[in-house]
Amino acid sequence: IFFVLLNTKFSPLLLPNTSGVEINVINNTIQLSETVATISVYNTTGQLFASNKNVASIDSKLCKGIYMVTLTDLNGKSKIQKIAIN
Repeated sequence: IFFVLLNTKFSPLLLPNTSGVEINVINNTIQLSETVATISVYNTTGQLFASNKNVASIDSKLCKGIYMVTLTDLNGKSKIQKIAIN
């Protein structure tokens, strides 16, 4: 999966998901398949809701909706994934 971001010159930049960390949501807790170096959770307007370092889960306390999770694993590989909180 690739995500397209715009750089400062407005040309597309493709960023691959290089981390193999699995992300699951169970009872408003974001659970990861392994400990990650950093994780951040954003709403669809880009507002930061949660951020942490060296964790394998986050008790998110998020309202129902769609969020973007960005993480960097302990090997420096990154991942961006959309999640839904029901």
